[in-house]
Order: sequence, then structure tokens, then C-alpha cells
Amino acid sequence: MTEGNQITFTAAFDRWFKGNQSAMRFCADMVDVSHVWDDLVDCDKPVSAAKADATFRKMMLEIPANAFYRANFEFLHPVMVTVWAQWDAANKMEAHPIKNDFVKAYMLRASLYQLFHACAVLCGGLDWAAEVGPEVYRLYGEEVETFNA
Repeated sequence: MTEGNQITFTAAFDRWFKGNQSAMRFCADMVDVSHVWDDLVDCDKPVSAAKADATFRKMMLEIPANAFYRANFEFLHPVMVTVWAQWDAANKMEAHPIKNDFVKAYMLRASLYQLFHACAVLCGGLDWAAEVGPEVYRLYGEEVETFNA
């Protein structure tokens, strides 16, 4: 993730999660983990040993200890399972595409943003999540016209 992207995500997370530092850290860690996991699976970008180590440390030690994650595990875990399942389906559809799979895979790859939206629900309630929902999905950086599965 670029420094500019980090600044953008940090500002968005601060707003969407109403300053909840643990929620912000959890989602920032999930962005990092998801990028590295994707790079390791599709092999489109090299992952250094140091980056892999830092990512696995986040997955194994930091995320499970995160106060927001721990307090909201029962709500967050099914969302995380769905995010993974959609990402996995996108990878399989890209590997063996049939008609219109490319556009569907593009949509499925944005599923991490569902987790951000769910965290907005937890931090501000349903009305708040409805208010910021469009912002959440508009932050998704890939465009279907330039999407490279």
C-alpha cells in the first residue's frame, strides 16, 4: 500500500469508525493481510521474507489480540468468512472463466469493503452505516475498465 493510500484509509477509517482506534487498527491490518495473501496466491507481486513475516505476525498475534476484534468476534467472523469466500471464488472464476466472470470477479474482489461497512455498523449503528455506506464502497480503488484479474 502506498503512503497516499495509507493516509486516505486512515482518514476514512477515523470517520467511519468514529475515532475507534482499535477498529481502525483492525481494518488497517486486514488491508495489509489481504494484499499479501492475494500476492502470495496469485503470484503477481513478489513478497519479501520480511513482509511475509510481518503479515503472519499480524494474522497470528496482533489481530487476535485486537480489542475491537475480540469484543466483536461473533459479529465479525461471519463477515470475514464471507470476504474470504468471495475472494476465493473470484480467483477460481478468473482461473477458469466463463461468460461474464471477469466483471463478477471484479465485484467479488471488493468484498473486503463489506468488512469496513460492518465495522461502521458496530461503531455507529445502522443509521450511521447507512450514511457512510456509499463512502465505504467509493473508496475501492480499482476500476472495472482497468481491472486486471
